[in-house]
Amino acid sequence: MACDQFFAVRERGELTSVLVPQRVPEADAETVYPLHIFLLKTIDSEHSILGTRRAVGFDGSDRQLLVAVLDRAFKIYKAEFHLSAAILLGNRTEKNIAILLGSLGHIQVGFAALEMESVDARDIKDLTEEFKVHHRRPGSTVQLPSCNVRVDVQTRARRGIKAYEVHVTVRRQAIEDGE
Repeated sequence: MACDQFFAVRERGELTSVLVPQRVPEADAETVYPLHIFLLKTIDSEHSILGTRRAVGFDGSDRQLLVAVLDRAFKIYKAEFHLSAAILLGNRTEKNIAILLGSLGHIQVGFAALEMESVDARDIKDLTEEFKVHHRRPGSTVQLPSCNVRVDVQTRARRGIKAYEVHVTVRRQAIEDGE
């Protein structure tokens, strides 16, 4: 029999299920969720919110307007090390704390935490360099001289908006005996 001939089957055997593993391609987050936002949900701290600084404006679309109106929602640009917002915390006895929220890359988010003498001392543009240098992934803790700052993020998606719900925890560091 030559290689170019087709074989015929005269008897049919038992039917057998054949499982073929398949990898379903992930949808492009930019297409499925064109708008990504940080949504500040909780701050567990003795500090109070002194204010927020928004790094980006809005283009007038309905979704953009929604983000601009909400004082706890900040648009995320999916560029590397793009700062979206600074949340400024303070109390009367300690230095002020700036929580910086931004993107680390295409669809990854991050944060940084800094102590500051004065809330108005820096513009949001000046804080972008600090974010690039001191960024961390959500779920990690930043140790500052007077406190520890942890930022956790949960994602929610609805109607073309992917929200990164931000939960901030600020704890005073324990003072060692003898100091």
